[in-house]
Amino acid sequence: MPNYFTYAGYKLYFWSNEGDEPIHVHVTKGHPNPASTKFWILEDGTVQMANNKAELSKKDLKKITAFLEANIDEICDTWKDYFRLDKISFYKD
Repeated sequence: MPNYFTYAGYKLYFWSNEGDEPIHVHVTKGHPNPASTKFWILEDGTVQMANNKAELSKKDLKKITAFLEANIDEICDTWKDYFRLDKISFYKD
């Protein structure tokens, strides 16, 4: 499970066994764990929260959303490199 970013005290990472899911990022304080908040990365360069299991505050969710959207290209490149993909699958409602 790669930890690719640390931002405002949060770890932002992928689980290594989720390469068959559309691109997404998990966020938590401390060590990565199943009680993380999950964000889908959307094809238009925005993110959508899938769940908030880490119970992040609205203020922190807003900051993390802005950070993810500002770093979307790097996140996508890292996902492709890590899972050895030529093409990314994006979440669709």
